[in-house]
Amino acid sequence: MAAVPAADAAAEVQRGRDRRGVPGGCPHARRGPGRGDRLRQQLRLQRHRVLVADVLPYESSYSYSTENTYTTTDYYTTTTDVTTTTDYTTTEDTTTTTTPEGPQPVYTLADNPLHGDNGTNEATCNIPAWSSDPASAERFFTSVLPCMEAAWAPAMERAGLPYITPGLEFPSGDNWESPCGGVSSGTWAAFYCGQNNTIYMPFEGLDTETIGNQPGRYLALFGHEFGHHIQWMSGVLPTYHEAKYNAGDQTPEGLELSRRAELQASCLGGMWYAGAWNGGGISDPMVDQFLFDGYDRGDWDSSKPRDHGSPENNGAWQEHGYRNNRGNYCNTWAADSQHVS
Repeated sequence: MAAVPAADAAAEVQRGRDRRGVPGGCPHARRGPGRGDRLRQQLRLQRHRVLVADVLPYESSYSYSTENTYTTTDYYTTTTDVTTTTDYTTTEDTTTTTTPEGPQPVYTLADNPLHGDNGTNEATCNIPAWSSDPASAERFFTSVLPCMEAAWAPAMERAGLPYITPGLEFPSGDNWESPCGGVSSGTWAAFYCGQNNTIYMPFEGLDTETIGNQPGRYLALFGHEFGHHIQWMSGVLPTYHEAKYNAGDQTPEGLELSRRAELQASCLGGMWYAGAWNGGGISDPMVDQFLFDGYDRGDWDSSKPRDHGSPENNGAWQEHGYRNNRGNYCNTWAADSQHVS
């Protein structure tokens, strides 16, 4: 596919709103009812030290912070008024296209530089204890964000791709807005909005009454949404949105594209877990919780469109990213259809 500017892709998405009303947004998968002891036994896997990028330690020239600010890496246009004076005065609008300096997104899917032999860096995480209340949850995710950046920003630089700090919002209640859509009733799970490079983590959508004190599962959710941010920075996510619009949102082809995007986000979340586990701060019980969560999310409800992938495939891709920690192992765009069902 020909490369397209992210602004054009966003415009396509705006015309082709998905069924959740979140153009440019990627809501997280639905959780299933859980499968009890059988699945938990499957996840008691022999522990081994996962891979990290071979060039570590790596000195990155990127700077990033925990402030919820962002700049855009999209191509953009500016309009300048030019005044010419002769016997009379005329004003003309001149439109120019400006390309930001530095690495640029690459608007391709399977052959994107994100899918090279490149992994996340070791990252030391100072993760606070989990407590199931909105203020504590906000502190938890805000504390984790720098660790995700420490793992991913150098990997993006090695791939020749841009990186900026995503915004992080914690909306509450059943009536709030984002550039990718809003909520007027009910609750939403976490989602990423590419139009303002922001991860939304509404407390009401975390299902804390069911999950309880299992921080590894909340990290799996957060890692998935951060994976969407990596997709957006690389150019994969805008290209996917355009391809899905062209295919038709709810067509078999469009739904398969959606599953490829969601399953890759889970795999990229697994890559972050690899760097964090190697760097310290992630315990073995948290890894077990993370792996369990992967196999507990997906397209459980057969009456709804299958847009995230089966729980088995979601868990497999997430574990694939964690065990291998390489971008080429997370290339869902090149995978056979059976592996993204």
